[in-house]
Amino acid sequence: MSLWSRILIVSVLLIVCAVMASAAPEPLGYYRYPTAFGDQIVFTSEGDLWSAPLSGGIARRLTTAAGVENFALFSPDGKWLAFTGNYDGNVDVYMIPAEGGVPKRLTYHPALDYVAAWAPDGKIVFRSTRDGGPGIWKCYAVSHEGEYPEQIPVDEVGLITYEPNGDRVAYNRQVHQYMGYGWWKRYRGGDATDIWVGSTKTRDYKNVTNSARNETSPMWFGDRIYFMRDNDAPEGGHAQLPDSASARMNIWSIQPDGSDLKQHTFHSEWDARWPTLADGKIAYGLGADIWVFDIRSGQTRKVDVTFPSDMLQTRDKFISPDEYSDDMALNKDGKRLLLNARGELFTAPTERRGVIRHISHTPAAREKNGVFTPDGKQILAWSDLSGEEALYLFPADGVGEAKKLADGSAGWNFAPVISPDGKWAVYGDCRRALQLVDMATGKTVAVDSSEWEIRGYEWSPDSRYIVYSVKQGADDSGVNVIHIYDVTDKKAHEITDPLFTSYSPTWDPQGKWLYFISSRHMNPFSSDLDWSFVVLETNQIFGLALDTTTFSPYACNEDGQSPEAKKDEEKEDENKKDDEKKEEKVEVNIVWDGIQDRIVKLPVDPGNYGGLTAIEGKLYFFSSPTTGWLAGGGDDDSHSSTLKLFDIKTTKLSDVVSGVEGYVLSGDCKKIAVHKKDGFVVMDAGAAEVPEPDKDDQDAGLHLEDWIYDLDPQQEWTQIFNEAWRMHRDFYYDPNMHGVNWKWQRDRYGSLLNRIRTRDELNDLIAQLIGELTSGHNYAYGGDTQRGKSVGVGLLGVNVTRTNDGFYRIDRVLAGDRWDRGRTSPLTGVGMNVKTGEYLVAVNGVAVNTVPNYLALLNNQANRLVTISLNSTPSLDGARKLVVKPIGGEDELRYWDWVYGRMEYVRKNGGDDIAYVHLSDMGTSGMEQWMKEYYTQSGKKALIMDVRHNGGGNIAEWILSQLERSVWSWGVARNGNRYRKASSAFYGPMVALCNGGSGSDGETFSEGWKRLKLGPLAGTRTWGGWVGIRADKPLLDRGFLSQPEFTGWGKESTWLIEGPGVSPDVEVINHPKMVLQGLDEQLDWAINYLKDKMKNEPMKVPPMPPFPDKSPTGFRK
Repeated sequence: MSLWSRILIVSVLLIVCAVMASAAPEPLGYYRYPTAFGDQIVFTSEGDLWSAPLSGGIARRLTTAAGVENFALFSPDGKWLAFTGNYDGNVDVYMIPAEGGVPKRLTYHPALDYVAAWAPDGKIVFRSTRDGGPGIWKCYAVSHEGEYPEQIPVDEVGLITYEPNGDRVAYNRQVHQYMGYGWWKRYRGGDATDIWVGSTKTRDYKNVTNSARNETSPMWFGDRIYFMRDNDAPEGGHAQLPDSASARMNIWSIQPDGSDLKQHTFHSEWDARWPTLADGKIAYGLGADIWVFDIRSGQTRKVDVTFPSDMLQTRDKFISPDEYSDDMALNKDGKRLLLNARGELFTAPTERRGVIRHISHTPAAREKNGVFTPDGKQILAWSDLSGEEALYLFPADGVGEAKKLADGSAGWNFAPVISPDGKWAVYGDCRRALQLVDMATGKTVAVDSSEWEIRGYEWSPDSRYIVYSVKQGADDSGVNVIHIYDVTDKKAHEITDPLFTSYSPTWDPQGKWLYFISSRHMNPFSSDLDWSFVVLETNQIFGLALDTTTFSPYACNEDGQSPEAKKDEEKEDENKKDDEKKEEKVEVNIVWDGIQDRIVKLPVDPGNYGGLTAIEGKLYFFSSPTTGWLAGGGDDDSHSSTLKLFDIKTTKLSDVVSGVEGYVLSGDCKKIAVHKKDGFVVMDAGAAEVPEPDKDDQDAGLHLEDWIYDLDPQQEWTQIFNEAWRMHRDFYYDPNMHGVNWKWQRDRYGSLLNRIRTRDELNDLIAQLIGELTSGHNYAYGGDTQRGKSVGVGLLGVNVTRTNDGFYRIDRVLAGDRWDRGRTSPLTGVGMNVKTGEYLVAVNGVAVNTVPNYLALLNNQANRLVTISLNSTPSLDGARKLVVKPIGGEDELRYWDWVYGRMEYVRKNGGDDIAYVHLSDMGTSGMEQWMKEYYTQSGKKALIMDVRHNGGGNIAEWILSQLERSVWSWGVARNGNRYRKASSAFYGPMVALCNGGSGSDGETFSEGWKRLKLGPLAGTRTWGGWVGIRADKPLLDRGFLSQPEFTGWGKESTWLIEGPGVSPDVEVINHPKMVLQGLDEQLDWAINYLKDKMKNEPMKVPPMPPFPDKSPTGFRK
C-alpha cells in the first residue's frame, strides 16, 4: 500500500471519529440560579457553583462544599461573586473571586441569609428574617470584610434592585415561591408580589404594579425596571385560571412609575425563573437550561453548556437501611424477620447472627407492606415494578423472579394480610374499599366500603372471616364500627354499637373471642381557665364472645371456678388419652343474633390505646401517655408509646418496652418482633419484658449490624418522581386535577429526569410538576439530600449597633416570653442586670473590635457556656464579665417582642379597655398564645384579634366557637366579684386583622369571622391556600411530599378561600413609610374603630336589680 493510500485511510478514519464524537450527546446537568457578566456565566448545579463561557462551552466547577451554594451574583465590576452557601452547615453569605478561589464567609447567623443584590457602594445585600417580626423578611448590607450587617431602610423586602446613579430602589415586599421552587404556579392569592419603588432617603415607596398577577424579581437597568411576570389571569377576579401556555413566567419591563408595560420574552413551555441582572444581561433558568436576555439588543438565547462532572451524587452508594425501615413481618415460626426498607425487601435470621437476604433487587421500583405466605416460601408485597402498584410474590430465599399476582384496585393501596390457610389475601385501598384477593388466581373483588380508609384488618384462625373497622355516618358525626366479613356467605356483619367508636379488632387464637378497643369512657376534665371541658383517655378494651356457649373469663360457678377453666380441664383430659393426637383445627363459630349483647369490658384502666393483638390468653397493645401539646418527644421515652401485655386470666398488666414504633407476631403467635427507637428485637410472645442480650453468646438473637444496601440514586429518583405523580393523581382533592392533563405533565417534566444529578434537584423538578396544579399546600422537600455538618451560631437575644471603634452598644435586650424564662434572652438572668446603653466589648476574652463581626466569636457556641464582657463605655478597661449560654435562634424571642410591642401600641393609642390577642398559627403555639393572651383580657370592653402572619394549623374553628359565645346573664357572689355567662365570653365590639401572611387555618378563622359576623375583618387579602393536607405517606428515602386533599365550600355551594384567599371587609394597607416610622396602620384602624364603637355604642352591663323581698307581711323590717 502506498504512503498516500495510508494517509488517505488515516484521514478518513479521523473524519469518521470526529463525526462520531460530534454526534455523541454532550453531558448535561440541571442548571439553576444563573448570573452572567462579560463572557462568563455562573450557575448552580449538583449543589455547587459552576462557570462557563457565555457563548456556550465547557463548564468548570468553582465550589465543592457538601451543602448547596446558590443565588450567585456578579459584582458590578464583574470581579467578584457573592452567593449563599452552607459550608459550615448554616446558610450564610459568602464571596469568592469571579474566576474562583477560597470562599470568604461574610455573615454569621442561624437565620437564612440569601443574597439579593449588590448595593451601589459595593456592599452585598441579602434578605433574612434574623430580626423581623413574624414571617417578615428584611434586607441587610454587608461589606467585603464581613462587618456587622446594616439594615436597608425598607420595611418588608425579599428581592431588591437599585436605581443606577440614583437613590431609589425597586423591591418586592413578599418573597414569592417563583424565586425558588414554583410549587404554586399562577398564584393569585393575597401574597402575590407587587413592585414598590421609592427613595431610601425620603422613604416614600409606591406600589407601581398593583395587579392580581405576580410581578417578581425586579431588576433596574437604565430607565426601566425589568421583572418576571405571569400573564393571562383576569385582573378583577381570581376564580378563573389561565388555560394557555402563555401564562408562563416571562421577562417584562416598566418605567419606574409603572407605565409603559412591555413583554420581552415569550416562553411557552417552561416558566422563566431565578433572573439576575449584570452587565446589561438578564440570565435566567428555563426548564433545566440557562437562557440570557440581552437588554441592549433585545435578543434571547439559550446558553449551551457542556457539563463535565463526575456526577458524584449519582454514583451507587452503600447505606444502612435500618433508618429507612417502613414495616416488618415474621414468618410462621418467627425464625426469619422480613424488613421493608428504602423500597426493598430483606429478611434476617432472628435466632442467631446469619445472612441477611436481599429479596427484591428492584432499584427502579418500590416494594412495601411485605408479608410471608403461611408456608414461608414466598413474600407477598406491593411493588410498582409495572409503573403502578400491584401485588407480587417474591421467592423468600431471594432466588428467582417475582411473579405478579394481581393489579391494585386503586393507585395507592394499604398492607395486604394473607389468610392462615394461604388461600386469600385482603387489603384496603385509597378509594375506601376492602378488597379480597384469590391467592391462586389473583382475582380481586371489593367486599365492603367505608366513609374513610380501611387500614386494619385481620383473618380469623380458620380463614373464614375478616374483621376490620369502618367509618360510618356523614360529616364529623361518624363513628368507627367493627364489621366481620364472611368469605363463605359473602356478607358483612356489623357487630359493635354505632353509638361508640370501636377499632383495632383482633381474634382470639382459639376462635372464641374477638377483642377490640372502644371509646366509651367519658370522664370530663375541666379547664383551669374557663368553664370548658375536655374528655381524655376514653379508650377501653373489650372482649366479644362469638357464640352463646362461651362464658366471660371472669364468671364463676358455685365452686368459685371459671366455667371456661372447667371446660379447658375437660379438654386437656381428653387430649391426654391420645399422646399422638394432632393439633386440633380451630373452627370459629359465630352466632350473629344478640352479638352486641355478649361484650365484656376487660379490667384495664381507660387510656390512649391502639394496636391490639391477641395471643393465647394475653393481649398486646400500645399505650400512649396523656401529654399536652407542648410536650416534646426528646431523646427519652416519656412521651412515646409503650407496648403493654395484659394477662386475661390473672388481669396482670405489664409494661414490656417503651419507645415502640411497631410490633408484629409470627404466624404461630409464638414470637414477637418489636421495632424500637434504637432498633429491632425478636423475643418469645407472652414475655413481659425484653430479654437481656446473651453475654456468653454474642451471636445469639437478631443482628442487623452488617445490614447494608447498595443503592442506585438515579433509579431511585425515577421511582420517587413517578410515585410523586401517582400520589397526586390518587389523593388530589379534584379528580379532574383542575383540568390539567396530568399524564402529559408527567411526560413533559419526566423528560428532564436524565438531567437530575442530586436529590435536591429532584425536589425542584417535582415541585415544578405539582406546581402545574395551581394549589397551595403543595410541597416537596427533604429526602436523602446532601448537607454539610450543622454548626450553630450562638445568639445573645439583643439588638446592637456597632460603634465606630468596633464595639457594640446594646440597644435592646429582648424580654421574650414573659411567662417562660426559658424563652428569654440569655442576658435577662436574675442578677445580670444588663441594661440598654451598655457595650459588649469582648467574647471569651477576645475583644470584639478585633474582628469584623462579633457573631463570628459565637460560631459553634450555641448552648455552650461563654464569657462575655460588658462595660458602660466602649472600652475594655473596667469591663465586667458574665457567663451566659447563647441560644441557637431568636425567632421566639423576637416574635414575643413583636407581640408585646403591639400590646403596648394598643394600650398607648387605645387605652386600657382594648384587649389585643395575636395568634402566630393555629397549632400548638397559637393555642398556647390564646390561653395566655385571651382569658386574662376577656373582661375588657373591646377586642382586637390579630391573625396577620398566621401560619395555619387546625384550631381556628375552636377559637371561633369561643368568640361566638355571647353573654346572656351576669351574677355576683355575696362577697365576690361579678361574673358572666357564658363564662369568658367577650362582651363588647371586636375586630380581626388579616394579611397576605394569614394562611391555611388562619384563613379558616378569617372566613369564619366574616360569616359569623363577629365584627369587621380589616387588613389585606389572605394567602389563599385552603386545600388541606395530611402528608402521612413519606417517599422511600423519607422525602416529604404533600397532596392537597381536603377542601370545602360554603352554604352558597361555592368553593371557599382556595386561590384568591379571604377578602377583608375593610382594606387597610400598611404603607412602607409608616412602618419604618414604627406605625401600624391596620392596628390604628382597629383601635379607632373600637374607640368609636365604645364611645357611640357602648355595651353596658345592666345594673344589678334590687334584691327580692320574700318576707311575709308580719316579718318585714
